[in-house]
Amino acid sequence: MNKKCLLKRGCLYIKGRKFEYQAVSILKKMGFQVIYRSPRSRGIFDIFALKGSPLTNQIVEARYIQVKASRSCSPLKSIVSKEERKRIMKNKMVVIIGKKTFYEIWIRRLNKRWDIYRLNWASKEFDCLREGKGFKV
Repeated sequence: MNKKCLLKRGCLYIKGRKFEYQAVSILKKMGFQVIYRSPRSRGIFDIFALKGSPLTNQIVEARYIQVKASRSCSPLKSIVSKEERKRIMKNKMVVIIGKKTFYEIWIRRLNKRWDIYRLNWASKEFDCLREGKGFKV
């Protein structure tokens, strides 16, 4: 199915790997090493990235990231269904590596802005990260 068909059907998602590659590029600029990128978005996450400390040779941060693209300006709850969010939270593939292990959903908007949502394990909700709160794209 091509993009024109998707536009006619009113889908919220834009298919393709372009945005995953953009996310990988952003992560590399942030000092992460991308360990895994799924060949198809069938899994619970698309990208797994690690950041290490050159002084201690220890992993200091790990991120499991699902990349989505959307024409909608709506918040995450209207883009990612409740069932899919529950499946993410019950996922046994996410290995907690230290205190700074995050599961994030990166949504690329048509206005070329990224919205980043991070799973808050305690409240079982995704919180939107804003610039200045430890995250810059």
